Amino acid sequence: GMISYKEFVTFCDDGEGYGGGGGSGRSAGLEEGDKCEARFRGSEKHYPGRIRRKNRDNTYDIDFDDGERELGVRETDVRSLRASRVNEYEVDDEMDRLRRKIQSAIDEKGLDFLECFEHFDRDYSGEIDEREFQDGLRRIGIDMTRDEVRSMMDRFPSRRRGRISYRAFVKALRLRRAEDNTIEVEQVLKDELRRLAGSRHGRPNFGQLFDEFDRDGSGSIDRREFRKGLEQMHLTLTSRDLQRVINRFDRNGDGMISYKEFVTFCDDGEGYGGGGGSGRSAGLEEGDKCEARFRGSEKHYPGRIRRKNRDNTYDIDFDDGERELGVRETDVRSLRASRVNEYEVDDEMDRLRRKIQSAIDEKGLDFLECFEHFDR
Repeated sequence: GMISYKEFVTFCDDGEGYGGGGGSGRSAGLEEGDKCEARFRGSEKHYPGRIRRKNRDNTYDIDFDDGERELGVRETDVRSLRASRVNEYEVDDEMDRLRRKIQSAIDEKGLDFLECFEHFDRDYSGEIDEREFQDGLRRIGIDMTRDEVRSMMDRFPSRRRGRISYRAFVKALRLRRAEDNTIEVEQVLKDELRRLAGSRHGRPNFGQLFDEFDRDGSGSIDRREFRKGLEQMHLTLTSRDLQRVINRFDRNGDGMISYKEFVTFCDDGEGYGGGGGSGRSAGLEEGDKCEARFRGSEKHYPGRIRRKNRDNTYDIDFDDGERELGVRETDVRSLRASRVNEYEVDDEMDRLRRKIQSAIDEKGLDFLECFEHFDR
């Protein structure tokens, strides 16, 4: 069911080729269709080409890449460029070795899954190509031929052949997270955050500290912002400890740290006490930025909602470090951005999907080109 090089040339050449030259011959050396280098007409230099025929006298008929052709080239004047046969058992062994090395980096060096993936994905494209994979293997002491690398890549369940996505990388290597034991790290971080949140009034100003982390003003802290904030405070955590601490903050598992989650971690139950349950309202919510009349004054001062009480009053952390419980709803006004209409977002997502698919179907773009439209 396959077309060999000899069959391909025989069809195209239609009997106008060499003639003669004997049968196909068999040898433990080069075979018909193999890539090779040979001395053209006895020259000192080897030129690339392919074996057209192996003759009974152990000479070769060769098609050179520059279009030249030579018959009866001696075996001593030819050297193979053929890739060695892939031993799938050896590839499996190397796959297991790779898995152990990656897991060791996670367990012993504190690397997270993404850092291990980016050891290979040097251009941060979100996919590992063949060259990146082979180079990455070599850097950790696994030296494989190009054919062996291709065979190993086939063991990763990616949608695009010759590419390994992050998800396929984690899945195929069956990576597991290191044992979680960050009590000491958490306490050190908690103490430092409380110290930095301290104000002249003696009460921590968590709202101002949160804003220093929330660099884009989105109302939540992502991993990059959290790392950057720690660096500015001269706090250094391994990637593993960083992710574990983020997981401690992130109570709802959305990958972001909200103001409420931030304060809950830092305050550690030493906050207001009382104040009723969390309550629900169509108005302000916990963590929202607001302005409120401090102790009934005429002027509104900026802060954040710490808790919405059942009686529709609010407990507020003011940006100057002050704190007030039970502020009436009429004394508070929102600085929160308008609500997102999720239905409209879904509509725009569908519109984006149609546009991308249209570019693929009508303009002939591939997935990577569509991705790189955004990844400038």
